[in-house]
Amino acid sequence: MVGKLTEDSFDIAPETTSSWSGLISRAAQIVWNGPLGKFEDPKNDQSAKIAQLVLDSGAESIVGGGDTIALLSQLDLLDQFSFVSVGGGAMLKFLADGTLPTIEALE
Repeated sequence: MVGKLTEDSFDIAPETTSSWSGLISRAAQIVWNGPLGKFEDPKNDQSAKIAQLVLDSGAESIVGGGDTIALLSQLDLLDQFSFVSVGGGAMLKFLADGTLPTIEALE
């Protein structure tokens, strides 16, 4: 589902958060890689709202990527997610392929 951006394009629009909230609340598992806006600026708070929606959903929550971890740490929510990976790209590659070159080399 594609969302709308704010006028300055630094965040997803509040109506996007609202429209995604139903999907998030019904999900059994959520994989999140990358914040949804320039979260370092306090006026761009939609990523924080999405993070809370994910936690409130009760779904298994898998998050990855340095910027996502920075956001969740800033919000003091990091320890509430089911699984956290600093390497977002590697996490997505593992989820897609079921393995990584390093794992294969160790086998």
